[in-house]
Amino acid sequence: MSTSNNTFTRIGKNTVVLYCRSIIAMFISLYTSRVLLQVIGIDDFGIYNVVGGMVMLFSFLNVALMVSTQRFMNMEMGCGKTERVNLVFCTSVNIQLLMAVLITVGGEVIGTYLLYNYLSIPANRINAAFWVLQFSIVTLLFSIISVPYNALIMAKEEFRSFAYIDILGYLLKLFAVIFISYYGGDRLIVYALLIMLAQVVIRFIYSFYCNYRFPESHYKWKIDSVLTKKMLSFSSWTTLSGISSLAYQQGIGVLYNAFYGVAINAAVGVAQQINAAVNTLVSNFTTAFYPQMTKGYAAKDWDKVKAMHFTGPKLAFCIMSVMVVPLMLNLNYILKLWLDEVPLHTTMFIRIILCSSLITILATTSNTLVRATGKIRTYEITLNTIIWLFFLIIYICFKLDMNIYVPYSIMVVNSLITSLYIANYSCRCIGVKGIEYYRSVHLPMIISLLMGFTLAFYLLPESESLLSLSLNVVITISIVIFCNYTLGLNGTERKFVIQVMRRMINKLKNEA
Repeated sequence: MSTSNNTFTRIGKNTVVLYCRSIIAMFISLYTSRVLLQVIGIDDFGIYNVVGGMVMLFSFLNVALMVSTQRFMNMEMGCGKTERVNLVFCTSVNIQLLMAVLITVGGEVIGTYLLYNYLSIPANRINAAFWVLQFSIVTLLFSIISVPYNALIMAKEEFRSFAYIDILGYLLKLFAVIFISYYGGDRLIVYALLIMLAQVVIRFIYSFYCNYRFPESHYKWKIDSVLTKKMLSFSSWTTLSGISSLAYQQGIGVLYNAFYGVAINAAVGVAQQINAAVNTLVSNFTTAFYPQMTKGYAAKDWDKVKAMHFTGPKLAFCIMSVMVVPLMLNLNYILKLWLDEVPLHTTMFIRIILCSSLITILATTSNTLVRATGKIRTYEITLNTIIWLFFLIIYICFKLDMNIYVPYSIMVVNSLITSLYIANYSCRCIGVKGIEYYRSVHLPMIISLLMGFTLAFYLLPESESLLSLSLNVVITISIVIFCNYTLGLNGTERKFVIQVMRRMINKLKNEA
């Protein structure tokens, strides 16, 4: 168990680093958006978002390519074949360069056509929009060719360096906003230019850092047709999954708009924003988790893999429940503080989508295990089939004019079935019975969540002021942590938590 303890300790440290990075980045991003809106105005802000966003739709490819590259790097590291990490890196660079060329051509052709034929942009701002399009394409290009370097840093678990560089990127964007506030010319064009230059700077920082730290990042012209085919096949299936998930989420928003109008879209949009914020914080754990799981699988360290497979989703669920339960119980007051006018149905939409996310998080580390195996063709086809079947069911519900909450509630059922399928598939990968996994992971976490939610719901009054909100949040978090610790974790996991807490306390004492 000591090896597993060391593994989870390392994951914990990396998670803390990524949490700090996310929180700092979130505050900088929120402030930057607020100032940018004031500086360039609503119309130019809208132009930048619609034109830049049109190009950034291609950025989901970055995620697929990053997952693919990191997976193959971690596999070689886990097998002890460090010399092949460079081959994976060089192959990835070749693939990214090809993708960059294709996306640049596609972005130019499709983007220019849409700009001049479909987008509703004032005639006097067409030229500015054209330059935003050009700079956005170059920005995306440099983002794509940075993928091999980002993946290598992640595979090496140099998360602190990744966090520093990423925060620098956000600071450069803040500098761009401050600069254009003093600029007298066309601020929209200059802002797009500065964002492009910021991406170029970050790209070269990643390159210099990797070349300095990792000999595996020294590029040489190498072509391994077998490896290239494997990486393209893997990334194509993960890309398909990303497209389906994006289309599923956006499609439901379109259906709500078509059947209920714009007002409902506002409620759906707010719910998705809150859900995205919570999931972003939780994803830090799974990001830190991925390298260790893949290396363990490559090394055939089955004790380590099984420990991570059973304990990982519990820890992820605990982290998310600590955020979700206080949010759900104090949602009305929090929304009043955040929004001047809360759209109708927002509260219920948020509660439903957070329930869906809690179910989904139980399958996240199982998904990591499946992707570590590389055998994802049947897996991805089945998942995408489930997604589109449920989308069809949701569409039928709209056509039958059912209650407005029914489509979102069906998303929860979709998450449950998907989560059970992923868990069962991952168990088969390592020779574990699915029923054993459900009994050891799903059942105790559901019991602890229901107990924590019920106790907090009946013991605490609804928040009516900042003071009562603060007290409610602190007490609710304490209740949820207690229930997770006593009901959700087993004896070995509780001992591990105590050991980690003791180490942290001793470290703080030594530093003091």
